[in-house]
Amino acid sequence: MNHSAPRLDELEALALQVLWQMRQDAQRAYEPLGFSSMQCLALNLIRSGVEQPGALAEVLEASPPGVSQLLNSLEDRGLIRREIEASDRRRIRLTLTAQGEEQLGELNRRWREVTLPRYRQLSEGEIETLIAVYQKMLGVLEEAP
Repeated sequence: MNHSAPRLDELEALALQVLWQMRQDAQRAYEPLGFSSMQCLALNLIRSGVEQPGALAEVLEASPPGVSQLLNSLEDRGLIRREIEASDRRRIRLTLTAQGEEQLGELNRRWREVTLPRYRQLSEGEIETLIAVYQKMLGVLEEAP
């Protein structure tokens, strides 16, 4: 598709503002509980089925040493478990502990508290449109080199 430069300029400016505000929201939600956005994202990804450290590094676009540090911090807090797979002892499987599930529930509740006032200003139709656009953008981002 061919888009006009002024419209793309407007889109980019709006996207930066939204990203910045969401970053601020994440800090307000997670930092009082002693978590970073990256730690919360990692917990959500592990819960959703990202079970290998290498896969987590790929999704986060982070270096293996960086992911190892991240996982160490979560494991030290008793939130995740790294288990050696019986079928291939070279592979490590990530799982949330019961404490991790509980903490993630609290983190997600806190995120909802922070963001709900914003979403309440949108109609159901606007929420549906936003979900569809986010889903499409995630697909486009996953395809990008």
